[in-house]
Formats: sequence, structure tokens, C-alpha cells
Amino acid sequence: MLRRGALYGILLVCVLETHAGAQLPALGSGQVSQRTLANGLSVVVKEERQWPVVSVGVFIRAGSLHEAPGQEGAAHLVEHLLFEATGDGGVKLAPEIEAIGGRVAATTMRDFVQLNVTVASRYLEDVLPLIVRAVFEAKLDEQVLQREIEVIKREMADRQERADLYLLDMLWRLAFREHPYGRPIGGRPEDVGRLSLQVLESFRSTHYVPGNMSIVAVGDVDGQWLMARLNELTRQYEGGTREWTAPPVETAPATPRVLTAQVERDVSLLGVAWHAPSIAEKGDVCAMDLIYTLLGASASGRLRRALVDEKRVALSVDTQFLTQKEPGLFIVTALVPKGREQEAQAFLLDEVRKLTESPPSDAELDQAKRLLYADYAFTNESYDEQVGSMGFYESIDTYRFALDYVSAVMAITPDQVRETARKYLRPDAYSLVVLQAAGGPGEADQGVEL
Repeated sequence: MLRRGALYGILLVCVLETHAGAQLPALGSGQVSQRTLANGLSVVVKEERQWPVVSVGVFIRAGSLHEAPGQEGAAHLVEHLLFEATGDGGVKLAPEIEAIGGRVAATTMRDFVQLNVTVASRYLEDVLPLIVRAVFEAKLDEQVLQREIEVIKREMADRQERADLYLLDMLWRLAFREHPYGRPIGGRPEDVGRLSLQVLESFRSTHYVPGNMSIVAVGDVDGQWLMARLNELTRQYEGGTREWTAPPVETAPATPRVLTAQVERDVSLLGVAWHAPSIAEKGDVCAMDLIYTLLGASASGRLRRALVDEKRVALSVDTQFLTQKEPGLFIVTALVPKGREQEAQAFLLDEVRKLTESPPSDAELDQAKRLLYADYAFTNESYDEQVGSMGFYESIDTYRFALDYVSAVMAITPDQVRETARKYLRPDAYSLVVLQAAGGPGEADQGVEL
């Protein structure tokens, strides 16, 4: 899970102070039902009648993790082409949805691709066939392919111009030398430029099958009707069997891995990453979410207090942890004044070490739980956000974890936090990237070079 923003958390924590023992449902109280169709397609529906709107998400387990050699970048490019490709009658999905006042969006991640449509519920009957045809029958075109390749290359160039995103790409590459998680999600420019229609069709025919998908809907819709309608629309498509084997899990480094680079900036960027739990370790996942909250949540985070307020060796500090199908990364990034890189690195590692040695107090952990609950509640306010949460976990495990998440987090003890920190945030098992401001006198300890 990733934080949406500290301000939301602070505001809601003030409200929750009067409900210390409350177990409020972060995803609301709507009725949730699930059915797996005969072709293997999983359908999850949450009925919410507050507004006459419905959001539908299609989740395909076809992210960058699933790309075979020679297919790097295919997952993202196929996602782009779904918006431009035509089905029967030459109809494109996005213009049709937008013409009735709806919204359509898509994203590619390491573990899956998400296609999301939000419309007034009275249009759902008309929209469902468009969604199904876009996913299963879209016709890819060479001219469109070349245009989208250029679009993606421009996106990549823009990403390289952002030092924070460049830092994250370097951290993943440094931490995962063999595993596909180390590759950029969209591939590299040279990878995308080599992709052909034949390669993309092969990738799509392998992974875009009902048995490898989930459809999640939230809003003003009858669950039984939707499941029956989707059964009618998709029963002609065979479930399919993917020829894909999960890659071996990459072990964490035994000694620090360090990569430094000069950047034309007035301040330096520093990033430290540790290998982190996968969704299979749910207790560790919940504890790790609390760890990033303890270390990095707003002004109350330990790293902010130590590095920014007390030591003044950083201008800002942030923590990230995204739960994934395979073990991922726990990341700390800091914006550091030129020449203070070594100090910031030392103080950062020291604060993390403290968490591995002593559990947080009950009061501090309780505060972290409140902040985490607040963030989860605010990031699940809208129907499309709820679709995103349930579909996210359905793609890597089960949608049920989205519903049970709050109670699972609330059950974590201070000792569990310490044990999870000991297990993953080991003193020498990290990857470090320093984007050093040009002309800065400071250097990071070299460790093991990439």
C-alpha cells in the first residue's frame, strides 16, 4: 500500500480520537459478492446505492513480471493499444465512454494491468459489451503501433527528466539484478522499439484470457444481474492456460550495493531500499505498512524528526512500500543539501536500526495505526478507488484482503513490528543510490558497485 497524503490522515485522526476502540469499515458497508464463471473469469461486485454511478475494473495478470525475454515493454504497450485498437464496427473504447460523460483509464504495474471505466449506472448495459470487446477482440494496427511506440518513448524521456522517478528506477535495478522486478515497468526505449505486432499478439493471446482476469465492480448495480450478464458476454472466450512460470525469488544482498551518479541539481537525492515481504506474508505486510508509517508519516515520522528537524541533514524524507505478488522493496528517499550525503545516510540507517532493536511503544504504534487507517479510508472514498483496492488484491491474492486489511493491521503488536524490521531491514542488506548534486563535496560509502 502507498500513502495518499499525510494531511488526510491528520484530519481523520482528530475525528478518530473520539472512537479509540472503533473498527470502522474502510471500504463501507455495501454487500460484496464473488463468482468464478465457467471460463475461469472472477467477478467481484460491491453494491453501493448512494449514487447512480458504477465503476468497473478489468484486471489482467499480465504486468511486466510476465514478459518473456524479447517481450520487455509488451505489457505497457498492449495497455496503450487497448485504447486505440478497434473492435467490431471500428468502435474505440475511450471515445464511446467519454461521449456519455464517463471516465476511462488504464495502468500497467509489475503484477497486472488495470482497465477502469466509470459511468452513470443507466449506461452500464451499453458499456459492458464495449469493455469486453476491447479486452478480447481489439484489432491491433501497425500504424497505431508505431505511433504509440513514439508516445511511450516520450513518456520515458519525461520520466528520465524527473530525478525522483529516475532514482526509483535505479533502486529497483540495483536491488533486482536477475528478477523481472528490476526492469522498468514500461521497458527501455530500445526494448519498446523492437516490439512487433506478432510479439504483442503473442503476449496478449497468452495472458488476456478469462482464467487470468478479474472484473471488479462497485456502485449502483445488481450483483446477480452483472454476473449473469458478464457470463453471457464472455462465455464464448475459452478460459485458456498460460504458459508462464514464476521466476525464482531473488535474495536480498549480503552486503550493501551502492550506486552514485552526478546530477545537475542544487540538492542531492538519496534512496535506500531493502527487500520486503510479498503478499504471501500477510502479517509481515501489515507490519511493514506500520513501519513505513512509523518512519515516514507526516511530521510525526521518526525519520522526519531525526533527519529534518533535529539533525538538519535532510530537507525532506519519504517512505514507500507497495505490496506485490513477489517480494518487493521497502524504500526510503531523502532530499539532502549538497555535501551532507554521508551524514544523511548514516542518520537514516541509524533510525532504521533502532526499529530493529526495540519495539515501538504502545502509544506510538496506536498513533501509526490511526494514521494508516485514515489513509486507507480516504483512498477508498470513491467507487473507482474501491475497485482499485479490491482488484489490486484480487490480482495478487484475493479481494478479501482489501476488506480485512484494517482488522489485520489493528491486530499487529509492537513485537511483531520489531520482528518484521529485524527480518527485512537488516543493517547490511540494502541497496543505496545517491544522485549527487553536481559539484557537491560529499560522497556515499562505496560498498559494492553495480
